[in-house]
Amino acid sequence: MKAYLLTWNPKYWPWDNINKEIKSLQSREYFKTEWDCYSRNPKKGDIFFIVALGESQNKGIFCSGYINILLLGMPSLIKDQKNTKRNTNRLIGNINSLLNPKEGNILDIEHLKNNFPDQKWTPRNCGIEIKDWYVNDLIVLWENIIEKI
Repeated sequence: MKAYLLTWNPKYWPWDNINKEIKSLQSREYFKTEWDCYSRNPKKGDIFFIVALGESQNKGIFCSGYINILLLGMPSLIKDQKNTKRNTNRLIGNINSLLNPKEGNILDIEHLKNNFPDQKWTPRNCGIEIKDWYVNDLIVLWENIIEKI
């Protein structure tokens, strides 16, 4: 299984209903999501993590899920004022773990950088592959964070 790092920047997507979606996970296993994805390699069943970046107060992983499909050459979901006709790949998946990064109970970016130094945790592109040798340890670390909540 491969793992991919998706990025979230509140400047481009405020995610105003995050608390509602967190609550919805209490009564169901997952909810569907769509993200722009730089990589052309994700396959059904691969895992993704979403990292809060940009203007987010707390930076780090706050979400995970599984990939259903990758669509190539789709219009970007991000409204880029410089390039409104930008095409990208679209990852469609299921979010099954979600924390509110504004509340701080996330997998902190500094912790990620210190424990997984060969991985880029603040990429410019959404959907980069996480190094194979880090995937299992990252999954365990993330599961420990989720279990504490």
